[in-house]
Amino acid sequence: MALNNLGLGFVFTARDLASGAIGNLERNFMSLDRRVGLGTENIQSAFQQLGVGLAVFTAGAATVG
Repeated sequence: MALNNLGLGFVFTARDLASGAIGNLERNFMSLDRRVGLGTENIQSAFQQLGVGLAVFTAGAATVG
């Protein structure tokens, strides 16, 4: 091959061998990002519900007191 005569065949071979590992790493980061993102949404929803509950409790306590 002409690239091997120029010394460039190794560069393309090394990149090809590393592309699978890099693809796996990217998939792992994307999976982690989705899991962390979903966890963040659940936590934010829980704090919103807690805020509503405290507001209702405060309104009820003010009415009774």
